[in-house]
Amino acid sequence: MELYSPISEKIKGIILERLANEYEAHFFYRNASNWCENIGYTKAAKFYEKEAQDELEHANMLQVFLNDWGVTYTIPSVSVTPKFNGLPDTIYKSYGIEVALYENYDSNAKEFMGIDSSTYKQLMKMVNIQYKSVAEYRTLVDKLALIVEDDKFQVFMFEKEVF
Repeated sequence: MELYSPISEKIKGIILERLANEYEAHFFYRNASNWCENIGYTKAAKFYEKEAQDELEHANMLQVFLNDWGVTYTIPSVSVTPKFNGLPDTIYKSYGIEVALYENYDSNAKEFMGIDSSTYKQLMKMVNIQYKSVAEYRTLVDKLALIVEDDKFQVFMFEKEVF
């Protein structure tokens, strides 16, 4: 007896692309946490450490979705070697990552609306998660506009206030 699964190769490919994105974000945030810790931004380091953990949870959600449908797959490999030019740079790059994730999930959800309900619902869960992340980082970017980013003392105080 063949088991039912609505997951086509196309859906599997898209979910695996998003899974790779989640792992890329995880490693990016892990690197940002390490960089912040080494520079002395301990509050930001803890913030990025939590972000890294959140990205693993998002990756797990996608894996559970595939596993529940009995999809055989290999976790995609990723390569992330970020370089940071200061605390504001970590925020700008994080914002870019979150926006890209949001746009990808949103585009994928639109593609599967009315085609496969389970995939659409899973993707919409991810859209909602990303919406919150984009909003959070947008607020950080807005707050950066209130300081002189080249002033180390202002950046230090920003880290203490914001994180």
